[in-house]
Amino acid sequence: MRTIFLGKIDGRGLAIFRILFATVLFCELFTLSDFLEIIYSKVAFVQTGEFKAEILYHLWMIVTVMIGLGFFTMPMAVVNYLFSLVIFGSAHDFEYHIFYGYILLSFLLFFMPISRHYSLDSLIKRVKYSSGKGAYEPGQKVLALNYLFPVFSLIGLFYFDSVLFKLDSRMWLDGLGMWKPSNIPMATWSDTSWLMNNENLVIFLGYTVIIFEVVFVFTFWRKKFRLILMLIGFGFHLGILLEFPIPWFALAFCVVYLLMVPVSFWVYLSRKLKLKKAK
Repeated sequence: MRTIFLGKIDGRGLAIFRILFATVLFCELFTLSDFLEIIYSKVAFVQTGEFKAEILYHLWMIVTVMIGLGFFTMPMAVVNYLFSLVIFGSAHDFEYHIFYGYILLSFLLFFMPISRHYSLDSLIKRVKYSSGKGAYEPGQKVLALNYLFPVFSLIGLFYFDSVLFKLDSRMWLDGLGMWKPSNIPMATWSDTSWLMNNENLVIFLGYTVIIFEVVFVFTFWRKKFRLILMLIGFGFHLGILLEFPIPWFALAFCVVYLLMVPVSFWVYLSRKLKLKKAK
C-alpha cells in the first residue's frame, strides 16, 4: 500500500494519457457541435439558451489542442475544467453520462504531472535551462497514485454505481442486459444478430459484466490483476464502440484503461522509437 501512495515511477504513461484524453475530448466536442441547437436551446431552433454555446465550444476545442501539445499545460487544464463545468454542467436536457466523466477527469488533470514528457512545456524547460555544461533534464518520476486514482475515480466508481443499477434491474438479473439494447434498431449502428441470437453466450456475457463491475474496484489496486482486468475492460468497451453510436464514451474509458499498462512498456516503446543519434 505504501508503494501505491508514495512510490515513484516513470511518467511517460501520464503523457500518453494526456495526449489521448485531449484527442478524445476534442473529437467529442467536434461531434456535439452539430447538435448545439438541440442540446442548449430552450426550444430547439426557436428559442436560444442562456449563452452562445458555439463560441464556447470553439474556444474549448483550442484549449484541448493546447493540452494535447502540452503547452501552458497547467493553466489550460484549469480552463478546461471550467469549460467542462459550464458547458457540460448546463446540458440539463441532454444528460449524456460520459459528461460527468469528462468533468471528473478534467478536475483531476490539473493535479497530475502530465507534462513531464512529450510536451512543449518540457521542451521549453530543456532549452531554457540547458547550458554548455550539460543538458537539463526535468524530473522523470511521478507518484504511482497519479496512474491509479483516475482509474479508481472514473472506472471503479462508475462501475460500482452501474452495478447497483444492474442488481435492481430484472433485465440484467435475467442475463439480458446486453441483449435488449443491442436489439433496438435506433440505438445501434451495427448488425450483431450473429451474437445476439446465441442465447447462452449472451447470458454468460451479461453476468460476466456484472461480476466484473463488482470486483474491479476492489482488485485493480493489486498489480498482478491489472493486466487481465485491463484486457477484459478493453474488450467490453470496444464492444460498446462497435455496437452503439457513442464512440467517444467507449474510447474515453479505453484511454483511462491505458493508465493500467505497466510503465515498463512505455519506457521500452520510447527507447525503441528514439533516434539513435540525438538531434
